[in-house]
Amino acid sequence: PRGLATALRGNPRLFPRTDWLTRFVSAGASSGTSTSSSTSTSIEVTPEPPPHGIRLSKILASHVSNMVVSRREAERLIRTGNVTFAGKVMTIPHVYIDPTEITSGSLKVGNKAVLLNERTKGKDAQSAAAATEKTRIWLVHKLAGEVVTEKDPHGRPSMIDRLVRGGVGKTKNSKKQRVHLKPIGRLDMTTEGLILVTNDGEYAHQMEIPKNKLHRTYRVRVHGLLSPYKLDRIRRGLTIENTRYKGMIIKPESKGRGTNTWVKITCTEGKNRMIRNVLQHLGLTVTRLIRISYGDYFLDKTPLGMAVEIPPIPLKSQKRLGPLIKKKPKPKKESASAESEGEASPIQW
Repeated sequence: PRGLATALRGNPRLFPRTDWLTRFVSAGASSGTSTSSSTSTSIEVTPEPPPHGIRLSKILASHVSNMVVSRREAERLIRTGNVTFAGKVMTIPHVYIDPTEITSGSLKVGNKAVLLNERTKGKDAQSAAAATEKTRIWLVHKLAGEVVTEKDPHGRPSMIDRLVRGGVGKTKNSKKQRVHLKPIGRLDMTTEGLILVTNDGEYAHQMEIPKNKLHRTYRVRVHGLLSPYKLDRIRRGLTIENTRYKGMIIKPESKGRGTNTWVKITCTEGKNRMIRNVLQHLGLTVTRLIRISYGDYFLDKTPLGMAVEIPPIPLKSQKRLGPLIKKKPKPKKESASAESEGEASPIQW
């Protein structure tokens, strides 16, 4: 390194802009002995203790009895300065607060005091986190013409709002209290059929993430000529406007009058308007789209517009997940020892 530093300083014409490299090499050469000695000694790093308490956004979303907000809505309220604790404005959603420190009127959203529910009141952070409400699942037959979101800025009919007005999500202890309803996945406004609603955001996240590859099956009424070429394109997958759609399983059911055909399509992705975009790209028009299954949950004979509470199925227990087309294992090659035990190979001169 010292020789390199000397060469750089002695040849300014060859290296006109290497002052920073000269200083770096010179510093490394001068402190070579000190660095070697420092690397030989081990430095003990004590890990930081885990934070004590519960995140403020989680308290507002899961541990409050007099208001119902989602985690995302709670984070928005905190960031906009609408939440105060002990007279101080809170602007960080992931700040940790011990539930035992929340007294009557100390935590407010706007001018409204927040009341902790019975599972959290007077308990420490560990006990309160363990006392979260058990996972509940509702199987809903969504109507065509309604959106899934709870609040729609355009004033369109909302499925979540209809379920809340119908009493879905009320707690057994108090009819005035209800849990926050979280839809698992999305269906566009004109699509109908099965959609799952839960009170457990973590369970909904695990059901939605692409790596779990839960199978989603739809009944689709298609207008147009469904040729073998188009069926093969759907099964192999295709790219539309830089968006890759993976291959899907498609099975024609029956042909109606003219060019209307009912098909069953199974996929593992939940991209926006995926089935409609793929079929439209192939010159086909979707006239009706009904989801009939999601993982191990099935629509069956659930009445139109109804919500039925059912026992949750753990993700590890579900069978309808993973790749749609499983690769066949390659045949094992016979070893040389096995060949030697059989017929003797001819002598090669």
